[in-house]
Amino acid sequence: MNDHINHLLKRNQSYFKEIKDLLAKKTFYITNHVLCYFTYSLSLSHSTDEDNLLLGSFTILNLGQKPLQHPVVCMTFSDSSLFKFSGKFTYKASNNKTTPSAWERISKTSNQDEYWLKYKAAPYIAANDSISFSNFQVEWTPQKNYNGTIKGFIYSEEIPEGQEAVNQINISGMTP
Repeated sequence: MNDHINHLLKRNQSYFKEIKDLLAKKTFYITNHVLCYFTYSLSLSHSTDEDNLLLGSFTILNLGQKPLQHPVVCMTFSDSSLFKFSGKFTYKASNNKTTPSAWERISKTSNQDEYWLKYKAAPYIAANDSISFSNFQVEWTPQKNYNGTIKGFIYSEEIPEGQEAVNQINISGMTP
């Protein structure tokens, strides 16, 4: 019986090694050893007198062996007239000490299609570490049929051309 168990353990170890080797050769969506993605939940109402709400986070994982220097997140909205975006960030011109935030909006405040956010809690993401722009909210009222997309990107000294998130948020609906 022990020989059989040992044989199965060795075979599993062999399979795990083979999988790790295959993953090392493939990058999938991971480039520059960085992975970024959205997680979110929705509260939907198709009544024209109630708001819809998305509560989300954007996470960046540094899977590399070196720190990711000066990370900046860009979130783009396909229809800013539809969505009202809010989150825990400060503005560069603001000296508000009452609501500390790890994130600072560095884009012009008049542009509601793009939000460029700088991680100011640290100048880097350590190797094998992650950061999140957590608990942002997107609200909209379904006054008509709607369709919109939210995309996320990460930029840093190591990724000056940017890297898109592995997923995006697509929202669409119809009112009765």
